[in-house]
Amino acid sequence: MLAQLTRLILLFVALQLAAPAHGQAVPSRQPSNAHHERIGLTATKVRNQTGQREFLDLNGRPHTPMSQPKKKATVLFFLLPDCPVSNSYAPEIKRICKDYEAKKVALYIVHADPDVSADMANKHAKAYGLACPVLRDPTHVLVKATGVTMAPEVALLGPDGKVRYRGRIDDIYVDYGKRRPAPTQRDLRNALDAVLLSKAILSPTTKVIGCYLPEPRK
Repeated sequence: MLAQLTRLILLFVALQLAAPAHGQAVPSRQPSNAHHERIGLTATKVRNQTGQREFLDLNGRPHTPMSQPKKKATVLFFLLPDCPVSNSYAPEIKRICKDYEAKKVALYIVHADPDVSADMANKHAKAYGLACPVLRDPTHVLVKATGVTMAPEVALLGPDGKVRYRGRIDDIYVDYGKRRPAPTQRDLRNALDAVLLSKAILSPTTKVIGCYLPEPRK
């Protein structure tokens, strides 16, 4: 009930901020049916030859987001397609992906809502121009591993898979319905820069303004 009430409030105060590109529609949430999804586009997790858990992206490519030894860091953006605050961060997410991919950072969009199908996640990525790999986590494997509870919340992992930073992308939202003209703290960028320079992260956790992630199906 709290999650639904929060989303209704956010829908009225942030709908204009969350509008997708002209002419592109974002799919509404409908219960997904795994039997009707194409093989390779499901969120099936398996263990590879090294014993690491794999997630398939929307193109059927396997990824091990919790273990990226060849990367200096990994960022997981937990989003919800029907959360206005989450959608309003799409431009900054695109900029972060562009700025840090060349610095050997792996970046992923993660949909943890069990009702978001692969098709819905794909349409959402296209509507908001999100080009980095999109993963689905309907059973909350990544949610539980990182400790996130909200969208848009990020988890920054080291090459060993340990969470180095968890929280907001920046502080542009002061409170629900209250937004600054521009952020004064770019928390995720600051944390990434610290990790890349092998420095301590000054604020390893921050408060997130957004929508609560739905619980997985039982």
